[in-house]
Amino acid sequence: MHPPPWPAELFLFRGADRAAALARVDALADALRDHARSLSDLACAIGEGEDGVQIAIVARSRDDLAKKLAMAHGGKTHSSGVFFAGSEPPGKLAFLFPGQGSQRVGMLGDLFGAFPELQHLLELGARWRSTIFPPLPRDHEEEVAQQVALTDTRVAQPALGIAGLAMAQLLMRFSVRPNMLAGHSYGELVALCVAGALPESALLNLSELRGRRILESCANAEDAGTMAAVSADTATTLRHLAGIDGVVVANENSPEQTVISGPKLAVEQAVERLLDASIAAKTIPVACAFHSPLVQGACAAFAVDLARVDIAPLTQAVYSNTTTARYPSSPEEIRALLAEHIGKPVRFAAEIEAMYAAGARIFVEAGPGRVLSGLLGRILGKRPHVVIACDRAGENGVVQFLLALGQLAVQRVPVDTGALYGTRRCACEYERE
Repeated sequence: MHPPPWPAELFLFRGADRAAALARVDALADALRDHARSLSDLACAIGEGEDGVQIAIVARSRDDLAKKLAMAHGGKTHSSGVFFAGSEPPGKLAFLFPGQGSQRVGMLGDLFGAFPELQHLLELGARWRSTIFPPLPRDHEEEVAQQVALTDTRVAQPALGIAGLAMAQLLMRFSVRPNMLAGHSYGELVALCVAGALPESALLNLSELRGRRILESCANAEDAGTMAAVSADTATTLRHLAGIDGVVVANENSPEQTVISGPKLAVEQAVERLLDASIAAKTIPVACAFHSPLVQGACAAFAVDLARVDIAPLTQAVYSNTTTARYPSSPEEIRALLAEHIGKPVRFAAEIEAMYAAGARIFVEAGPGRVLSGLLGRILGKRPHVVIACDRAGENGVVQFLLALGQLAVQRVPVDTGALYGTRRCACEYERE
């Protein structure tokens, strides 16, 4: 008995070279005209083989497939679902986990529905489930209230932990395994969990505690501070901060984006000065001045929380926002760096440069949204690299995940598509004739 149809199917065309793969494209085009097979049967049959993947297509219908099979002869990648293997040798694969700000109501809901094995994460995080997946809002006011509830730091962080773990586990189910990992701000905790330092349950509890400690550190302060995004590099930004007390660089995101943090009036003064210098800058709606001295008190409190958690040695390389180098191996050093991380700047651009120097060429944003994917392009510019996002707000999550798998496959990343079909037998034998 066939399971319900997917909203799309992934077609992988293998061959010793592109010409051999195009022969299989033509064979499928003929089969599409001659046989009334389902898309899933066709995709299952064409995906088998030992040769490397030369062409990947994601199709939503038979008509869409026919159109994209014709497009394959043009040799041009199309973001709607036609991808080609390049001439560059494959590089190392990195998973990147987004931080606070990437969360959204209903995130990855299509994937949780399509892959029941992910449900254990929602059960583990049951106390946040109704905030991530609330009932359909009755009106705009309720919709806004649901979004606000998920921005609470004590909720946003464990919610992002659930989403990051779900995406990482789904990728690895298809045999997509990273050579190195990193995260932006909070996302670093998810990277450490996926790399074996933390159990899943410990990650979610620590995520809530981390958010709580940050808010507690400035709860009694007259000024909890704020943050602002600046369209300039760090050196330029710092030049314009001279003489403004308390404002620091919180995020070194890319050569074109820096985030500053500090007391509200001081940050507003900095924004005015930057605007006067024709540098785009605007404040960000946040609960407090993250990654600044105003939240330094959270470091000691979080260190106490971390001391109660068993931390295992890492099984994979994880890069640090703080040092931009690989995380140390001992549990004590991991605890110390994690506690310090709260009050230190996120040196994301330099961290990505370090990963690139270590051989990373394929970067997968393993979580909701595409914030990090945008930053990667600005950091690495025209140097050889591939950035793959697994999710796009407003689009079907299963389709977006298949697009990511297709892009990974043509980068010579092993992709086990058997998990897409389960126990289904391939009902189409045309390519073996």
